Amino acid sequence: MIPKGLADEKEYIALLTKGGTGLLYQKVGLCYLHSQEPPSSRPLIDKFTRKATAALRKSKMNPIAFGGFYACPCGKAHSASTDFILPDGTLTNSLLIHYLAMHREEVDLKDLATIERFDSGAEEPTEEEIFPSVITFNYIHDFAE
Repeated sequence: MIPKGLADEKEYIALLTKGGTGLLYQKVGLCYLHSQEPPSSRPLIDKFTRKATAALRKSKMNPIAFGGFYACPCGKAHSASTDFILPDGTLTNSLLIHYLAMHREEVDLKDLATIERFDSGAEEPTEEEIFPSVITFNYIHDFAE
């Protein structure tokens, strides 16, 4: 599955080869933050967080893995080593729910508008989805598909 916004696999590979993941995320990514602010004192669980939770649970694992993990600068969450393609084709990462719940002030309004259009339902996030760790990614669906 090719992320939404890209013509084909050739464009996908070219973006990764030419500019690495940064160029790809600028073009088609959702909620790729490098948080500069401290996290909220409490998770913000609202329609955006719930819609993103439902969509991430139904996502497909990106076939391209990066071999490393990203730790949110707040120290409360760690990413998986790959991205996820949401049911509508949007590319995102495993920290989507963390960013929405804990770093909402840094989330771009266009990302919230994208999430508003999701039609995968709305679900309550678990503690593990809000604060994922490298060791336990049990909140993400079974990738055996």
